[in-house]
Amino acid sequence: MGKTQITLEELAVPYAAHLCEHLKEHPKQGTSEQSTFLDKLRAFNQGVIEKDEMISHTLRYGFVNVLDAF
Repeated sequence: MGKTQITLEELAVPYAAHLCEHLKEHPKQGTSEQSTFLDKLRAFNQGVIEKDEMISHTLRYGFVNVLDAF
């Protein structure tokens, strides 16, 4: 039987990786002037922060608006 649950820790890596790739092509997102979360992903893309920090920030901030929608 397949897996029926996934933790945020498991989801954070592919989620952040996809968003980082997306930001390379489309750096402006939404109507907000600034996003702490997206700024960290951009910093990762620029080599300013390491992957561990990017994933840690994703776990803390990356799912806030996503989970609130449910």
